[in-house]
Amino acid sequence: MLCFSNSGISDDAKGDGRVKKLNLILLLFPVVFLLITGCSNQQGLEEKTEENRFWDEKEYLIMSSLTESNHGIYGIEWGEEYTPIFFVDKKTGKRAVLCQKVNCRHDSEKCPAVEPGIMGAMAYSDGMIYFVVQKFEDDEQKLELYSMEEDGSGKKRLHTFKHAQIFPNQAGLYKGKIVLSVQTQKELEDGSGLTTAEPSIVMYDLKTKKETLLLNGAENEGKYTDPCGGSGNGIYLLQIPWEETEQRQEQECNYLRYDFETEKISEVYKTKVSDMQIIKNDTLYLLQKEKKQLESYDIKTQEKKIVLEWQDDTDAVWAREDHVEFRKEVEEGGEKITYCKWYDLEEEKYLFDEYQDLNKIKVKDKMENGYWIYREGEPYFYHLEDKSWQKIEEIK
Repeated sequence: MLCFSNSGISDDAKGDGRVKKLNLILLLFPVVFLLITGCSNQQGLEEKTEENRFWDEKEYLIMSSLTESNHGIYGIEWGEEYTPIFFVDKKTGKRAVLCQKVNCRHDSEKCPAVEPGIMGAMAYSDGMIYFVVQKFEDDEQKLELYSMEEDGSGKKRLHTFKHAQIFPNQAGLYKGKIVLSVQTQKELEDGSGLTTAEPSIVMYDLKTKKETLLLNGAENEGKYTDPCGGSGNGIYLLQIPWEETEQRQEQECNYLRYDFETEKISEVYKTKVSDMQIIKNDTLYLLQKEKKQLESYDIKTQEKKIVLEWQDDTDAVWAREDHVEFRKEVEEGGEKITYCKWYDLEEEKYLFDEYQDLNKIKVKDKMENGYWIYREGEPYFYHLEDKSWQKIEEIK
């Protein structure tokens, strides 16, 4: 259940005024509860059905600052030391802190929606929210995995990672397994006591509660590895050169696959760094910048086809999970301004007719009912079908 506080009610408030305000908060409980329960059944918040894709673990989930359930969106905005988890109702666009405590200010670890440290890398699955926190205690760093019910209750620490102490570069959830790309500490051999951070792949099984070091960064010097997708009984990894050099774009990168059953890593595709893009299910997207084309490559059938062509000259093109982002840099008034255009891969159309100033329009993620976009710094749902805007408003 969600509730939110009224900061106008003080602890030492007396008399009828306090009673009236307190009664108002109590009356608001069912209203806020409806934000998160929506059209769910009476037995629980989410019903596990074939139609509810958020219960289905067939798709690899990227763990980021936003995650989606059937009825809403959960998120964390990095900023202050204590940043609470929030919930946004998809239908109304109303936003509230995911907290059950009356009069909670959401600014300390007493708030169930807050965990001290760097919070992020969230994913919703099977009625649970999972997130990672980097802690700083007694001059030591540690990385922990937490879970909570979708109404914000029952928060608990699931695991403290042995092979990771620093916040992950990338993270994913697939078939009950949390996969992280983390910087593992390696002591230099010169006896100085200094360490380097080598990127490794660590997996934690939510069912068996077992942590596995899939790929030891110390044994892959000069290579940077990230989890990038999942399909069938395994996950995909992308391995690229670690150091930035002028020749890096022409260097080789590898797409690998880790099989859950055999527990082995195999190579599935090689390409240049300049061509690499995303992988979704068993489809790899490759950029042919000189041809101004985006290709898809089916890993199983080895079939290639062109999915998008364009005429514009661009400085950068990136394929995201659901859309393609085009970037141009233009000098205006002595300053460089970045302009962007976005193409929806599923709908096969552009979000906007013209390039947009990245300082004014930032596309975050595609959700079930539209894109989450920051417009002049404020969050909105953007509905591609009719190109309408719905402001996400915080309940206070």
